[in-house]
This record gives sequence, structure tokens and C-alpha cells, in this order.
Amino acid sequence: MRIALSFFLMGLLISAAASWRVYVDNQKTLRYRFDALTADISDLITDRFSLYEHGLRAMRGMVRAVGDERITRNHIAVYTQTLNVMEKFPGTRGFGLIRRVPRGTEAAFLARARADGASDFDIKELHPHEGDHFVIQYIYPIEKNPIATGLDIASESNRRAAALASARDDQPRLTAPITLVQSSGLTKHGFLILLPVYDDAAPISTPAEREAAAVAWAYSPLVIDELLVDLAPRLEEVGFAVSDAAETDAFYQSPKFSTADNSREAINGVRELNVLGRTWRLHVHALPAFAANAHLVSPWIVFIALSVLFGACACAIYPAMRLRKRRLEARDEQERMARGIVEAMPQALVVVNENGRIVHTNQNAVELFKYSREQLLGRAVTDLIPIAHRDGHAQLRAVCRD
Repeated sequence: MRIALSFFLMGLLISAAASWRVYVDNQKTLRYRFDALTADISDLITDRFSLYEHGLRAMRGMVRAVGDERITRNHIAVYTQTLNVMEKFPGTRGFGLIRRVPRGTEAAFLARARADGASDFDIKELHPHEGDHFVIQYIYPIEKNPIATGLDIASESNRRAAALASARDDQPRLTAPITLVQSSGLTKHGFLILLPVYDDAAPISTPAEREAAAVAWAYSPLVIDELLVDLAPRLEEVGFAVSDAAETDAFYQSPKFSTADNSREAINGVRELNVLGRTWRLHVHALPAFAANAHLVSPWIVFIALSVLFGACACAIYPAMRLRKRRLEARDEQERMARGIVEAMPQALVVVNENGRIVHTNQNAVELFKYSREQLLGRAVTDLIPIAHRDGHAQLRAVCRD
């Protein structure tokens, strides 16, 4: 019983170790899948912004080819139609051109703008300021952006900072999260991407020279909710939120992000993204479907299955061990009986095994052969037979064995 119980307890330990190994391997597998999915989301976001960057660079090339002073509303309209903006650039509200209008030149700028097919064109400020105006002169498709036309983006700090940063770096730059005037219901879900257009005659060797030489910006307004629409297939397994490193609140949360498991054991991670000059933080949490879709073996199933197996083996061992014990007890009893018979014999008597070694003896033999009992046991019986009779004794033993 003790052996069977020990075997079962050892089996429980092995089962626990195996299930722990399965748990550790499962966690590694889940973490690998989670990291791969997080990287997939990160790449999709950064790739989408790269797409807009290519669109803006193409637009800047077109403006420089025509000449920033000769560009017209029709040029921008044809360009956006050629791009098929709304289909090929999901998330954008269009492509447009922002003009730098120095203080004191507003009247001349408005006259040209109104003569270019916009008789009611005017400059609109979000907040009063004293610097140059950065005015949205063109934005297409116009039907999605009528309220944005004429907006002075320099009248709001985030927009102005991004425009100047792009001018200094000669790179596309993204604003911090803002509320687009054409999507006012989506608070801080909007962005502008801006790429500078320089005066061809001005020097642009240093950041300061480039800032001063910027006469316009190719730009595109974005709504983050529409930009991330392609992530829908991945949102069954993870929830995520995106925030700007300079702000505490997330500007986007996936639909199930708030229901994610935030316990210590939950799989989650944070990844920083460099998006056109802004640092974003991507917070990702695994949802229940994430582990379910991995189709992993449950450690509890492994533990229970192995425990049942070892229990069954222990139950099989117990009757076998009982039978063996009974056989050993019977053999011991036979040996005790044999020793009793040998001891009770009035003659000197020894019992030998098949190899001719003494295994039992009685007191009379001890007295006869003048050896102690310990000296007799294990001795070859031929040692007790006179030399003249040893060969005959060997032959007799051989006959008895046959």
C-alpha cells in the first residue's frame, strides 16, 4: 500500500511539473503572438502615414512645377481627382494648400483668392495673434471641407508649431491631436500633416533660413477613427489605445479597449511610435478571444490527465504488490518450516542449494563438523566430505538433480 501511495504522490508531482511546463510554454506562445500582433498594428499605423507623406510630396512637386504664385484652385482640384483621394487615402478629409500671408499683405492675398473662383473668401482665426497668417486657401474635396477654407492655422498653437517644425526640418510633420473644424464632434481625434513649399529664390541651408523661406504648405487633415478602420479584423483579439507622448489622455481607443483584462496576469504592452515628428504611445491589451484563438492545451487538462493515469497505475500496482507480499510471506513460512524440520532432526543434517552450497544446518551438524553455524552456511558441502568420497558424492548429487 505504501509503495502504491508513494507512486501516486510521485505521479502528482510529475503531473504538476508537466502542467507548469505547459503553462510556461503557453505564456511564451501567447507573448510571441501578442508581440507579433502589436508589431502588426504599429506597422499598419506608420505605413498609413507613409502613404499620406507620398501624397503630399507629389502635391508639393506639382506646386513647384507650376509655380507657387501661378497655382490655382483648378490645379488642386485636378490633382485630388487624379489621386482618387477618398478611396486611396482612408482617414483623410482631403488634400490642400496653405498660404503664408505676412502681416500687411492680407488685402492683396484676399483679392487674388477671390479672383480665383471664391468670391466670399475670407481669413478666419481661431484665436487672435500678431504673426503671419497660415491660411488654408485650397482644400479638396470641397464638399467635405467648406468650413476649413480660409482658416488661419497659425491662430492655434498646435497647428502653427507643426507648420514651423515642418518648415525648419523640410519634412512632413504632424500636429498634436486637435479638433478639426470640419469634424467638431470628434474632439481631439484630428490631425494635420504639413509639408513645406519654399520660395525657389530663397536660401534654405539652415533651419532658420528654411523657416523664413516657407511660402506655403501642402497639407492633409485626418481623422484617426477613419484612419484605423483597416484594423477591424485585429480588434477581436486585442484592444488598444493611442496617446500622444506630450498628453495624458488617449486620442483613440478601440471599441473593446475598456473591457480588456487589466489584472497582473493579463497580457499587455506599450510601444512607442515615431509618427512624422510626434511620439505616440500604443497601449495594447489582450482580449479573451486572443487566448481562445491560440488553441493552446490547458495546463489543468494536462494535470488532470496525468494524475488519472498515475492513479490508475497506482491502483494496478497495489494488488500486484499485495500478491507479491503474500508469495514472499509464503516462501518465508516454508523456509521457517524447513529450518524447523532440519533443526529437529536427530542426525547431523545440512541442506544445500543447486550449486552445492550449504543454506541450512542443524546443531548436530555443527557439533559433528566442528564448525560454527556461520562457518557452515555458504560453504561448499564437498568441504565436509572426505576426499575419497567426494567424486561419488558429486555423481549422486547430479543424479538427484536429474
